Amino acid sequence: MKIKYKLIIIFVFIIVASTVPFGLFILSQAENESLDTLSQQGKYYSWILSRSASNTLLLNGGDIEASRVDIQDTLSMLENLREYGLVYADAILISKREEFHGLVLASYSTTVLAGKEVAPGRLDNTEIDRLKKLPVPNETTLPGVEGTCYEYASLETGTRTPSLCIGRLIFSRSIALKPVYRIRAIVLLSLVVIIAFAGALALLFGYLITKPIQDLTSGVQRFEKGDLDYRVKVTAHDEVGSLAMTFNNLAEGLKQQIARLEVMNRELRRVNELKDEFLANISHEIRTPLYGITGIAESLLEGSAGELNPEARHNLSLVTASGRRLSDLVNDILDFSQLRHQDIILSMEPVNIHSICQLVISVLEPLRRKKEIAFHNTIPPDIARVYGDRNRLQQVLVNLVGNAIKFTERGDITISASESPERPGMTIITVRDTGIGISRERLAGIFEYFEQADGSDTRAFGGMGLGLSITKRLVELHGGAIWAESEPGKGSAFHFTLKRSFEKIAHEPPETGRAALPEPPSLSVHGEIINPTVSEKASRSGRKILVVDDEPVIIQVLVNFLTLEGYQVVTATSGPQALALLEEGLSPDLILLDVMLPFVSGYDVCKRIRQKYPPHELPVLMLTAKSKAEDMVTGIEAGANDYLTKPVNRSELLARVRSLITIKSSMKEHQRLSMLQREMRLAQEIQSTLLPEKAPYMKGLETSVLYRPMHEVGGDFYDFNVLGPSEMGVLIADVTGHGIPAAFVSAMLQATYSVYKEDVRDPSTLMKGMNTVMSAYTHGQFATTCYSLLDLANRRILHANAGHCPMIVMKRRERKVRYERQNERPLGVDVSSEYTTRSTEIDEGDRVILFTDCIPESRNASGEFFGYPNFFRLIEESAHMGCRDFSQRVLETVTAWKGGGAQTRLDDDFTLIVIDVVE
Repeated sequence: MKIKYKLIIIFVFIIVASTVPFGLFILSQAENESLDTLSQQGKYYSWILSRSASNTLLLNGGDIEASRVDIQDTLSMLENLREYGLVYADAILISKREEFHGLVLASYSTTVLAGKEVAPGRLDNTEIDRLKKLPVPNETTLPGVEGTCYEYASLETGTRTPSLCIGRLIFSRSIALKPVYRIRAIVLLSLVVIIAFAGALALLFGYLITKPIQDLTSGVQRFEKGDLDYRVKVTAHDEVGSLAMTFNNLAEGLKQQIARLEVMNRELRRVNELKDEFLANISHEIRTPLYGITGIAESLLEGSAGELNPEARHNLSLVTASGRRLSDLVNDILDFSQLRHQDIILSMEPVNIHSICQLVISVLEPLRRKKEIAFHNTIPPDIARVYGDRNRLQQVLVNLVGNAIKFTERGDITISASESPERPGMTIITVRDTGIGISRERLAGIFEYFEQADGSDTRAFGGMGLGLSITKRLVELHGGAIWAESEPGKGSAFHFTLKRSFEKIAHEPPETGRAALPEPPSLSVHGEIINPTVSEKASRSGRKILVVDDEPVIIQVLVNFLTLEGYQVVTATSGPQALALLEEGLSPDLILLDVMLPFVSGYDVCKRIRQKYPPHELPVLMLTAKSKAEDMVTGIEAGANDYLTKPVNRSELLARVRSLITIKSSMKEHQRLSMLQREMRLAQEIQSTLLPEKAPYMKGLETSVLYRPMHEVGGDFYDFNVLGPSEMGVLIADVTGHGIPAAFVSAMLQATYSVYKEDVRDPSTLMKGMNTVMSAYTHGQFATTCYSLLDLANRRILHANAGHCPMIVMKRRERKVRYERQNERPLGVDVSSEYTTRSTEIDEGDRVILFTDCIPESRNASGEFFGYPNFFRLIEESAHMGCRDFSQRVLETVTAWKGGGAQTRLDDDFTLIVIDVVE
């Protein structure tokens, strides 16, 4: 809705809201005042009529006929009451003589009652009694009179003479309120006129207020459509005028900014062209010294300078492999530049795609042999003819199959071909792998320049992100299209289309026409200690360093630096390998950790290490090519002790290594002293969170819990669960052992109980579920357990026992102890154990006792057990005590049996739960 219409509605609403209630109030007051006046006149004139008629009878000496004439004259005097609504009046005789009693002496009626009988000539006693008791006013109706009438009757009672007549007047409400109705019509007409005037005035005001806003809106719309020179005309100096001036200034500023951006855009395009030219030129310049480096290294390997020792051959192999890798990157840059400038010219001819795939497989065979991967070329050799540039198609397939090898550790890589159902005459080539896959978020942009299938710190292989973008442009130059399908964890499939060729292939090159890629140098990088030349010095040092990096060249450089200083070096090429070495028992003095590792980043590896090793116990020195401050902060927050950027300076590296190892040695002794205290505090905190602070309240029960651990951390556990207003579950358990192991098993028991307790009301089912979990995770430890479900509504206890002390019910009215032994196995012994639910009746006054074996198995100085007979006797003797007093007496009795005072240490953890049924 437009602002103008909103203003009109608001203005009219204000006028109506301010005038209508006031007018209605005036009309209501006028009507009430008219009715009050009518009531006063009715009472007054009915009394006058009654008095006048009685005096007339007395003056005429009781002559009724003569009195009728005089009373009729008196009634004619009421003519002036017609404008107040009088329609009928009469005078009724009151006499002790039956023949005159109720006689209507005279009556008056207006023309509206012409021919209508209002009252008979004589009224009966019932009607006279009604008139005597008539309320003022009395609503009635008359024939011929529209609407309600008000009836007034007065029986004049004097102090000297008895009343002889009743005076009655009847008024028409509609006639009496005619003046008020006329005023109402005038008021309503006035309101209509006011509302119409207010609407016209609101329309005028709305136009005056919204016209500048409409002009401003129109200007914004024109500016939005591209009319940058349009300016809003400022006609006022109010807020809207100020807004229009602001818009004009903003429009002018935007126009100037757009002009500057256009100039900048042209400049950026020119710079981009210069950049592409620079990349092309510098790439050509790099290739010359690069060729010299690799050529000299290869000639040395071939023996140009004589026979080399194994270490020298190994280092020269690294130089050769790194040179070839850099050469591939330079070639990608050249292709990128040529594609940007559309300088690539294809040599189109019919080619056999099967032969090209076989050649690619042969080229990439050394990379495949390093993994558990099988190649499958399912393209038929005799019909796989397409139209394209042989060398560029080989480049496309090398990129796609090479990527499949990078992201597949084990499984299959399959190359297949099929006819395109959407585009006849086109062949779809598919490269499918069973690797790690690509997330949906990255899949949409992997064909863009400088995008990578895995751009995180955990990517397994490097690169500039040009391979797939170059592949896409090459396929498009062939008139085809390329797309990918992938699901993380299941693999990827890359499809591209080529024109099918029906021409005969003039020359078919051999499938192995190009030498396979040379195998990269082999390094011992899977947890073996590398000591190239100084094994004796390293053995004397005794310090062991774990180097984690996925680049063989970087590993070799670090190994050379460290072993020359006498350190033993163990290497790993990924985060999982490093973590596995630590899990297998490797205990290095320091870890050199690269940030960008395959599968798991160095940050995540460091976080996992810190979950087990504190910084002073196992120092971590992070190495990365990233040198931003935020990257360093991220490394320190992940748990690294120090941070170095690549390329690493040898002196700085060795200084930091010595410093971190020294810090570790100084903290080692302190760590040994504080470890036990820290673990004990941890166990205490765990147990304090497991045991409930107090027993829950339930109507009809009084509960007492008394717990005394044997050590700072005990092995007993108990918990309560209120299932409803009359149901409460109680679990008590005794974990084997004490201290820290028992605390952790208790935590597992509590977690398992919390899973089942809300939904399971059958104790045996609860025991079965808890035993399944405990058998899988407690690793040889077990817990005797008893679970009791008190059902007050049905006066019973449902209970199941897993090798625990029996639940005891003391029937205090009968002074008898009842219990039932069950021989089911404890939780955690055997996953196949079965448990039985038993039911025990309880009555008001009964006492339920749950306890651990500390009570019956406590020994005295002679080695005698306290035993169940003594415990039962104590229960019977203490039946009159409250549950808390009873619990305290049991503890004192068992302690006295031990032969000591309150400070005597018991043989086991003491847990006693006493529940009294009080109603």
